[in-house]
This record gives sequence, structure tokens and C-alpha cells, in this order.
Amino acid sequence: MSKNVIALIIIALFISVSCSFAKTFSDVDANHWANQYIDSLSNSGVINGYEDGTYRPQNSVTRAEFMKLMVCSDPKMERNAKFNTPDENRANWYDPYTNYIRYLKLSSYNYLPEEFNQPITRVEIATFIKNFADLYKLIDNKITDTAVVDQTQKQLISAVIEKGYSKNKNLTYKEAWDIVTGLPEDEANEIKSIALSGIKYTPKEEKSKFNDIDDLLYIQSTAVKEAEKLGIINGYEDGSFKPKNNVTRAEVSAIIFRWMNLLKDNNKIKE
Repeated sequence: MSKNVIALIIIALFISVSCSFAKTFSDVDANHWANQYIDSLSNSGVINGYEDGTYRPQNSVTRAEFMKLMVCSDPKMERNAKFNTPDENRANWYDPYTNYIRYLKLSSYNYLPEEFNQPITRVEIATFIKNFADLYKLIDNKITDTAVVDQTQKQLISAVIEKGYSKNKNLTYKEAWDIVTGLPEDEANEIKSIALSGIKYTPKEEKSKFNDIDDLLYIQSTAVKEAEKLGIINGYEDGSFKPKNNVTRAEVSAIIFRWMNLLKDNNKIKE
């Protein structure tokens, strides 16, 4: 057997997600809960299986594999990723996808090189979903807390008066803002900095439907809630999310299927 044939077999065995050809899988029958997702993604060329004709739905998904799937969910993003990291610059098969995600600042994790081939957890997936959703403007991140807005405006008015830019003790916010916008940039920035000092905006917490995410970092628990709200990732019947659990290939097929439908429904990608 030639070296080229051996190399092709190795690639087929280890690079188990691909933006290539559709397949039917011997270990995913019509009654499998994820069959519709696997079948759809296979037909669209977003995933494939192994050389022996299996999909291995219970196998864990690595971080690199999931990152590739997220990129390949959008044909334009996939093309850009491959263009930015041409073949001659690739040390690993996943470099175009991980590099592009890093370039777009879509990862909340600074993975070491050896960590890309480790299984991805449910909370990591939620953070990727949240970051990608922000990129596609699918989440409203506007600050609407009126108490925070009022406090900021009051502090800006006080700063303008205390710095001697106005002697009007009844200065309105609009009048103060007009003064600030007319100042030299460095002075205006100083006033704005004072106005924001001590402001800690914490969005009003929506009660989570999950009973095991309170100990997560704020950015993680927020990501879990947003991913669930978008309808991309669900919890379990016991009310848990199991954030540290690894994710199977069957579960990921459902996640990517929902994610692609969300993009299509919001006209972010074309059919």
C-alpha cells in the first residue's frame, strides 16, 4: 500500500468532521433521535463520518472539530478562513478554522496547541454560540437599565460643574453633554471617565431554567442562558445543564442544525 493511500486513510479516520460530501451511516438508523440532524448536515456537506461508514454518534467532539463546524456553518466564513490560512501555512488540519476564530475574537478561551484535540464541554459550546450570535447581531446587548443611565448622567453633570466648565448648579444633562462635546478630546475623555467611574452595570438577572449553572463564571452562565434562549442548546429533564459534560457527535449535529437554521431564518446566510 502506497504512502499516499495510507495518508488518506489516516485523514479519513481522524478528521471526522468535514465540509464535504453527504453519506448515510450504518450506525444511525431512522429511529435514532438525531437522525434528522445528522442526515440534513450530511446532505448539505457540513459533516461526514468515518471511512468504515459509521458516524459514531456517541463519540465525543473535540474543540477543533466544533470550531470547524461553526465556521463551516457559513459558506462565506469558511471561504475566508481557508483564504486567510492557505495550505502551505497549515501545521494542523484545523488551523484555518481556529486561526479565523481567533482573528475574529470569537473564542473566550486561550487554548494551548495540545488542547484543540481535547473534548469540548457544553459550557464551552454555549460561549462559542454566544460569541458567534453577537457577531451576527442576533443578541441585543444594549444597556437599558434606567438606574445606571440616570447615575451616569448625574455623574457627568457633577464632573462638568466640579471641573469648572459651568457654574450653573441646575445644569441639565443635555447642556452638560453639549459642553463635553465641545471640549478638547483629552479633557472630554477625562469628564467621560469620571462620569463612568464606579458604574458597574450588571444586567437584571433572568431566572435560569437550569439548576446547576450558578457557580459558573458570569460570562459562562450568561452564554448558557443566551444559547438556550436562542433555541440552540437545551438542558436535561432534571432541570440541569451539565456544563462540564463533554458533547457527543449526535448532540453536536442537533446544535449545528439549529444554529444554521437560526442564521437562515435571520437572513444571515443564503440557502
